[in-house]
Amino acid sequence: MRRISLCISISLIMAFCVACVHAKVTEPRVPFVAADAEYVRNNGNNTLDITAYLKLLDGEIIRCNRGYSIELWPVTDFSRSLVADLIGSENGGDFYYRNSYQRPHVGSSADYKHFREYVKKIDCNKDSHAIFTEISDGEYYVFTDIYWYWATGYGRFSEVTYYGAVMFDRVKVSGGQTLNHTMTRDKPIQ
Repeated sequence: MRRISLCISISLIMAFCVACVHAKVTEPRVPFVAADAEYVRNNGNNTLDITAYLKLLDGEIIRCNRGYSIELWPVTDFSRSLVADLIGSENGGDFYYRNSYQRPHVGSSADYKHFREYVKKIDCNKDSHAIFTEISDGEYYVFTDIYWYWATGYGRFSEVTYYGAVMFDRVKVSGGQTLNHTMTRDKPIQ
């Protein structure tokens, strides 16, 4: 009887641990209203030059280089709710994760798919910049996901761990402005 109780206890603990490791899939709580985001489809005369990087504790800098991208999300009731659920604040912030299964994810609702049609996305260049031109006046979330690998051990005993940071900043442009914005964080864990 003790063996059965012990096996059941161990199974429950393992199931609980596996459930804790996986990232929560966030589903939008607020419906998407396309009219609220329509301003992003208008050509404007603003420029947004984004630089993004992380500084690790050992001084190494992980830059938004080729292979990474930066997105502009229109600030609407829908995106404010979504960012608050993902990051913890509608004003932006960051979320660090270890291994890709801990990365926060947005579900695949029809509202989110429709919202993605209003998102602008540009790959970072070799100088760690993403330059958005002809941006209309308005408020935007600047979003990026920077990740890196950390190897420990040697030979067949080596292990590669995947780390990342999801970052959102909130910016506003108007009147033909050229805004140079740097997204950076000092990484608190190694």
